[in-house]
Amino acid sequence: MNWFTSEFLYHSFAYLAMFGVSWYAYHKKSLKFFSDQGWAKHMGPHFLVMGIGILVWGLLPLFSWGYGFSQEIITGKTPMDNIQNLSVIALAILAMIVGYTQSSKLQKIDKLFIAPPTPLIVMLFFIFRISFLVAYEFWFRGVFLHDLLLVFSTPMAIGVNVFLYALIHYFAGPLEAWSSIAFGIILCLLVIYTGVVWPVILIHLSLSLSYELGFFQKAYKRLYFG
Repeated sequence: MNWFTSEFLYHSFAYLAMFGVSWYAYHKKSLKFFSDQGWAKHMGPHFLVMGIGILVWGLLPLFSWGYGFSQEIITGKTPMDNIQNLSVIALAILAMIVGYTQSSKLQKIDKLFIAPPTPLIVMLFFIFRISFLVAYEFWFRGVFLHDLLLVFSTPMAIGVNVFLYALIHYFAGPLEAWSSIAFGIILCLLVIYTGVVWPVILIHLSLSLSYELGFFQKAYKRLYFG
């Protein structure tokens, strides 16, 4: 089996595995920990999605490609210059503002968020969530995009990457799928510009965690202090 075939088989398996568990969680109304439909109906399928993602998008490529290659993908061989660092910081701050602003929209649906999960479940969610997002970007914008760029032209590699990225977001709703296209293109271009993956990991974490932390901060404040 040659290099291209083995890489293609792994990436196909990794994507289809995540597509399958996302479809399962979607039909169990548990794809998201919370949404405009309220809390996840079952926590098991939601944690299953994140657990499988950590395994097939994080741990398996880490062990398969080796620590040296994985470190090069994430941090690169040489430090980024000042302009690149400033660009990443600006985008991360913008992502935090957007995420926190979006979190306020769910606060208007009070009756859907009665009986929130216990603090232990919330803490486990954030541990899984952070690990999942790191694995997500390590594979999607790291290993997978790296291999696409070896086979296709840059526009084609970005197109394939973003199409699959948007497709798996379809379970979260058409609006999120469409918005993920612009976000995916920005992240791909940023990886190509900087040559490393840690900036997109930081930006994705900034967007998601500011949204989730903003929501929980307001939800629990209202629950305990009225």
